Amino acid sequence: MEMDHHLEKKETDSPFPEEENESIEWDGSEAEFVADEDAEEFEEQNTGIRLNYSIREKEVLQCLLHTGPIRTTGRRAVVETAILVLLAVLFLVQYALYRKPEMLFFAGISLLVIAVIWIVPRFALRKRARELAQDSELHLEIYPDVVEVYGRGGEHLWDVPLDNTYICRRIGNLLFISKTDGKSLLLPLRCVEPALLPEIQAMIFSGTVPDKRR
Repeated sequence: MEMDHHLEKKETDSPFPEEENESIEWDGSEAEFVADEDAEEFEEQNTGIRLNYSIREKEVLQCLLHTGPIRTTGRRAVVETAILVLLAVLFLVQYALYRKPEMLFFAGISLLVIAVIWIVPRFALRKRARELAQDSELHLEIYPDVVEVYGRGGEHLWDVPLDNTYICRRIGNLLFISKTDGKSLLLPLRCVEPALLPEIQAMIFSGTVPDKRR
């Protein structure tokens, strides 16, 4: 359905240039242009873009692995693992040289902790991701000054003001918009029509603070 629309054009460079070349496979979701019905008579009427999507379990898991309280990605996990591997090797060398049983025990403990770092948290995070992905259908109306979030039945859930009070982080092909004392929003870029992606990213990037951690 075609309709007249006006979107404020913004020349906003992406704060995540290193990830701009990642391919985004559009899932065929269609966007709609919507008028800002809440605008006052004296205010300029902005046209927004309405997106509809359901968050997938693997997308929630990817986000939790990078942002959750238990993180199994990033430099910290790699450093911890490297230290534990080194300790395990040293204990095994000590055991080989001096045949002290306690060295073999300590090597086993080091390897066990590595397993705890990389394997155990994933089971807990996967369960949490499955819970969060259930009934996760969302409808967004994105305007230059706010992102309005609606539920499956059309009920208004919350707003994300684009006034630089929220942080935006790109995780693969996901935009994670969050605030310490507020609700967070996960936007899969697969649900955005390629022709509208630059405009939507410009509105979000210009109204949020970039978090460039990967």
